[in-house]
Amino acid sequence: MNRMTPEPADHSASPLGPYLATPIKLFIHDRALMQQTAAALKNLGFGQVSAVAVKASFFQAMRQLFGELSGFQGLVLVNHPPKKSQDEAGVSYQDLALAEFYQGVASLNKSSRRSTADLLGCCVPVFIFAQDHDIRLRAVSELFSFGILGAFMLAMQPLGQRKEDAQAEREDELYKYLLEYFQSKGTRQAELKEYKSAEDLAQRRAEAEKLKAEVEELKQAKDFDKAIALCRRITEVLPTDPEAFLEGGRLLVKKRKYPPAMQMFRDAEQVAEDLPAPSQEIASLRIAQVKEHVVQRRQAGQTVNQDQINAWLAEAADSYQNALKKSEKIQALDTDKAQAKRADAQAQIAEAILTQDLADYVGQDNPYVRDLGRLAQATLNEKLKGRGEPEPRHLVQFGLLAFYDGNLDEAESLLVKAAKSPEAFQDACTKLNYIGTQLRRRDKFDGAVRFYRTLLEMKPPFRGVALFNLGVALAAKALSQTKAGSPQAGQTALESLAVCVEALYVDPHLPQDPNFYENRVAQSALSRAKAIFIAAAAAAPAASAPGNDPSALACRQATQKLEELLKAGNQREALHLLYKLTGTLKAYFLDFAQHASPQVQAFAKRLHPMLLNHSQAKMRTFGKVIGILLARGKQAPPPEAPPAGPLHPAFDRTMAALNQGMQAKAARELALALAAKPELLKERAHAGDESLLNLCREIKQKLDGVEVERFQR
Repeated sequence: MNRMTPEPADHSASPLGPYLATPIKLFIHDRALMQQTAAALKNLGFGQVSAVAVKASFFQAMRQLFGELSGFQGLVLVNHPPKKSQDEAGVSYQDLALAEFYQGVASLNKSSRRSTADLLGCCVPVFIFAQDHDIRLRAVSELFSFGILGAFMLAMQPLGQRKEDAQAEREDELYKYLLEYFQSKGTRQAELKEYKSAEDLAQRRAEAEKLKAEVEELKQAKDFDKAIALCRRITEVLPTDPEAFLEGGRLLVKKRKYPPAMQMFRDAEQVAEDLPAPSQEIASLRIAQVKEHVVQRRQAGQTVNQDQINAWLAEAADSYQNALKKSEKIQALDTDKAQAKRADAQAQIAEAILTQDLADYVGQDNPYVRDLGRLAQATLNEKLKGRGEPEPRHLVQFGLLAFYDGNLDEAESLLVKAAKSPEAFQDACTKLNYIGTQLRRRDKFDGAVRFYRTLLEMKPPFRGVALFNLGVALAAKALSQTKAGSPQAGQTALESLAVCVEALYVDPHLPQDPNFYENRVAQSALSRAKAIFIAAAAAAPAASAPGNDPSALACRQATQKLEELLKAGNQREALHLLYKLTGTLKAYFLDFAQHASPQVQAFAKRLHPMLLNHSQAKMRTFGKVIGILLARGKQAPPPEAPPAGPLHPAFDRTMAALNQGMQAKAARELALALAAKPELLKERAHAGDESLLNLCREIKQKLDGVEVERFQR
């Protein structure tokens, strides 16, 4: 046996650094491969490498390897001699016979107290073969039952290749295989203990993936109890996968079931000791308990238990520290990618700390609040800054840090810059919204309004939420101005009402979120808006007023539906609806000129020549009917209550928005006009224009979802 000692070199910065002290034994039959492997390990920095002169016989090598394994603790790279075989025609060939070779070694273990997996678990087969991922996977599957955790299938090198090039390629291959082996060793050992075979593991993974997809569907449906149950099922199917434990724990925290959530996170820690996520989730859980405790005690008029709070915060601080330490161990085959992954993990941890809003619950002077803030700042400044141009996703964290440092201009600038990148857009928008909300809660209303308006300029996917938050900030500002006796209070209140109307026009589902009613300051604006549009929607002109005639109401609803379809560009559906009305709502056609809005009549006019030439007889007949209706409309007298002159100038901005197809903006301008000039409602000044009336009806319908009385609960 030869002992090869490499020249001293500093390889600690390499991703392989933590594993370089591992004893490695080279049991390699192929002489050229032995030389390449030994040189590669030396260059990579492994310090305890020994080589074995392997016997040439397949069966003798079995006994020899068994002897080498006795008492050895480390890694054995095995390239055994091939087995000489003959096919049915008597032609000789050489076969790797991996499973047979290791079965033979295992059979020699009869008198030993060591299990087969314990004996062979340190072995990794190394062989040269035409690169085929499936063949390698089959090899690993065959060896699973022996406790062997990997296989290095090296590429065949071309004849005549320069020795230096061949060595460099081989070294690169071995580097990647060794790093993968060491990083996944713990997981594979756990899998070996848990699963019967490689096939069993593959089946369980497939079942787990299917269940994970179902969990996502249940989360979207807000059915968290069933989602939690499925997460538990996944942990039974695939107990070596930490993600199911983490997801189940997060959902339990959402349900405020803290003890079982903590157990899920502890289990995730056991499954993946080096993963930062479990420690980070434990910290978040403890902070959630602090917040709930403070809120409950305040509501009950009781004093908070400071000792309990400090105990939870101490564990949270330790857990965040552990998460950061674990993030330093994140590795990848590519050094740059490993550094990026570590930076991302550290940025997420810092962001989690900064967005906990602990000071709102335990005070800015609490020592843990200060310590955690310093930890987040140090993490961002030391780990991410000073490394060239920051990644867009990291600009988001820097923007958040600037906000906590009190620099609103820099925070806004960084987040706007980050939002220009598609990968960081959603996160940047979320943080602009977050900062706006934090400023509002701190009674810094101008700052809140500024950040919400900046956010809206970005056209975020949650525009309705952003608009409503702006409306709430304006309402809070108006209340503050009223208390201060400011003459601007009335105008600010009008802006709040108009923006809240726009928010509900954009997203009428907002009132379905329980948090909607936590914003009690918006109650006055929404109550007033509902009253305005109940009256506005009822101000139909005499000629089209539904009165007690249900068919007139049905005709009006039919026109609304047709206009919605035309506005959405669904002309085919509009045609089908118009044709259907000939049989279901004849009153619509008996007085078409009255019931059909100008938009619907223009559509019918476009349809007329096309229908007359339609391939179907029934549609040609329908075309003739349309022609009669249009001709009758030309001869019809004007409505009994025509608009008296042009629309009031107060509606100019509303009409301009409608003409540009900006319905939500039109809703805001209309709300502002009617709220600012109540006399317009008394005069029914909007009733002479069908488009304004329809807009009023749409807004009323969306406001109907607001249960004003819930703000008092």
